[in-house]
Amino acid sequence: LIQKIAPSPQDYQEVQQGIAGFEQQVGFKIRDEFLGSLAGPMVVYSLPAGAMMEATSGAFAIMMQLNEEAKMNKAMTAIEKFVTAMAEQEAEGILQITQQQQGDTAMHVWTIAPLALLQISPTWMISNNQLVIASNPALARSALRQMSVPGMGRKSIRSQPGFQQVAQNLPDNLLGFGY
Repeated sequence: LIQKIAPSPQDYQEVQQGIAGFEQQVGFKIRDEFLGSLAGPMVVYSLPAGAMMEATSGAFAIMMQLNEEAKMNKAMTAIEKFVTAMAEQEAEGILQITQQQQGDTAMHVWTIAPLALLQISPTWMISNNQLVIASNPALARSALRQMSVPGMGRKSIRSQPGFQQVAQNLPDNLLGFGY
């Protein structure tokens, strides 16, 4: 089965060339600077539709632990510039990227006209060695507040006795867990 789904050498080379071309355009190495700056565990938080006034269609936030903020900031900023340039060429006016200060943290908000009608404005920021990506600025601000509360964000759920009891029965190769 693995041989049937494995890419051919030509397909593999084509993908590698595409990645190298993208890396040259954005000015960073995906493996070294983007993936290399991630420290390990991440938290994905989702809200159902209607749970938050600012997100009537539902919302999500992803918080990823970083080991090198500067590398991730370089990568995310480069992606932002790349997407802005593409949008200016292909879809003038459909994308507006703004930066808002939240204390010492720069919050980057991507307003995409059709999605904004659904109160979805992808947002990212880096604070306290965490990359936060959220579906809208309100949820990003909420995540930032949670991370800055004394005692919050310092203990992993994996260190809690209740979680450890449940985790004993989970498979070793589990990629995700929702509760």
